[in-house]
Amino acid sequence: MRAVRRVRIVKMHFLSPVRFGEPGIGLERASEYCHSDTLFSAMLNALAKLMDVEQLVQAFLSSAPPFRISSGFPFSEDKLFVKKPMLPPRVFGEADEIGRELREAEFISLQALKAWTEGMEADELVELIREDREIIRRSMRKNLIPRVQLDRLSSASGLFYIQALHFAKGSGIWFAVEGEGFQLVEMAMRQLSEDGIGGERSSGMGEFEFETDEIDLPDAGEEAGAYLLLSLWWPSEREREGKPWVEGTYAVVERRGWAFSSVVPAQVRRKSVLMFSEGSVFWGAKPRGGLADVTPESWPKNAHKLYRYGIAFTIGVRRG
Repeated sequence: MRAVRRVRIVKMHFLSPVRFGEPGIGLERASEYCHSDTLFSAMLNALAKLMDVEQLVQAFLSSAPPFRISSGFPFSEDKLFVKKPMLPPRVFGEADEIGRELREAEFISLQALKAWTEGMEADELVELIREDREIIRRSMRKNLIPRVQLDRLSSASGLFYIQALHFAKGSGIWFAVEGEGFQLVEMAMRQLSEDGIGGERSSGMGEFEFETDEIDLPDAGEEAGAYLLLSLWWPSEREREGKPWVEGTYAVVERRGWAFSSVVPAQVRRKSVLMFSEGSVFWGAKPRGGLADVTPESWPKNAHKLYRYGIAFTIGVRRG
């Protein structure tokens, strides 16, 4: 008997282009989804305008955080997408083009994820993935937006471009939430809907309206032999004690960026940290995670520390 995994979700409907940056030189690349650490940082900064968040940060440093969130993935109407699992699909029969379709897919719908992990005829899964790709193609596009900058010495103007996402009506970004602190998430999202999210907010990007709902996630429950990441994961010190402490199929991403704080006027680069990325699959113990201390050496000693959110949001899947 399958376990019922009921979770709350937040869906962001964007009123303007939005930019979630990709690592690299320049602003020419934008991501099609929002990592969980970016979401959490945005929500924490929003809550800091409404309350003292020091105790809240301490709660997330404990073994019982008030809530945990997935990364933000695309949606179109009732179709919710996630990153493709780094796990071979359970398929029956053969389909000539399944290899190419699986390689080219970046996101799959929750319906396709259920089929991927629980089993389906190969040609039927191929058809599902093709439908998902077409829906994604219609629901969003990337555009280069021109910007002008002035040289500080000569005042000469220069043209550069940034990439941003444009979502069709009825489409946007969604993320899942578990825990008793959902009211905090709603407070943060109300503030963010006024402030915007992502890069280039001062230019009007990242404006959105949001709605909340509840859904059932496909989860193997007690039959789970592996765990699929729907978020970034930074293993806690306790998780890193065992050796070998990780086994699975995974990708690692470097998370870095600049520090923003209302109590420190200077802008400094945070320490970089490596995290396991969305779509990674791990055997054995369920990933938990924690907050990574990324406070730079140049940060004022009397100021609060800086953290990156690395608490895992997983789905249990059958292995093999």
